[in-house]
Amino acid sequence: MIGHEFGHIKLRHTLLGVVFGGLHVELPFPLNMIEAVRRFLSLWWQRTQEMSADRVGVVACGRPSKAVTALVKLSVGPKLFADVDVQQLARQEAELRAGWNRLWGFLGQAGQTHPFIVRRIREILKFAAAAETGHRSAPTREGTQPTMANG
Repeated sequence: MIGHEFGHIKLRHTLLGVVFGGLHVELPFPLNMIEAVRRFLSLWWQRTQEMSADRVGVVACGRPSKAVTALVKLSVGPKLFADVDVQQLARQEAELRAGWNRLWGFLGQAGQTHPFIVRRIREILKFAAAAETGHRSAPTREGTQPTMANG
């Protein structure tokens, strides 16, 4: 997780967050509509920052499985971590990309600064798989599930 946080610094997320994140203020119509669009885009940008920093964290620790473990432990705590099945999380993420769940998944994240943990895990595993094969990380095709076998 230290690598993840240093990734935010190295990638200048801290500086750019001040510039683009700004403060949320109540504005009169129609300025409030512009602010809503700016806020929506800012939240999307913050979620992409988290995934970029996750990649730096993977590089820093050298093992995607360790990065995923740290992420899950921070999310649920060390006591509940023993009950978490990471493979089941991968299946849940695949369900979020199918049918109507895709819309609900998008809407569920739209107001958040961090992506769902299942999406972050998928992106970490995609990044690690691409690094092993020497290819850039490309979007996962529908129906395929990344695994922890290589981590």
